Amino acid sequence: MADSEVLSIRLPRKLKAKLEKLAKLSGRSKSWHAAEALDAYVDYQMPIVKSIIEARDNARNGGRTYTLEEVKARTSKIIERAQAKQAQK
Repeated sequence: MADSEVLSIRLPRKLKAKLEKLAKLSGRSKSWHAAEALDAYVDYQMPIVKSIIEARDNARNGGRTYTLEEVKARTSKIIERAQAKQAQK
């Protein structure tokens, strides 16, 4: 823990109680569980936020943009191909 810093946050009572129960059951500290959860959340969110910023900048700079209908159509095709591939297994 030498390479750590303190972060104070407010939690809803129910979440704090669940965290305390998890810590007690697991034998790990509340801080350990909170740090693990935040690490996973940041890893999940970072590429999403970066993609949004990149797309926004691309649109502002005159790059290709897509309508919602185009995105839905393309996404549907990807899903259909994945489902067909899965059904072949």
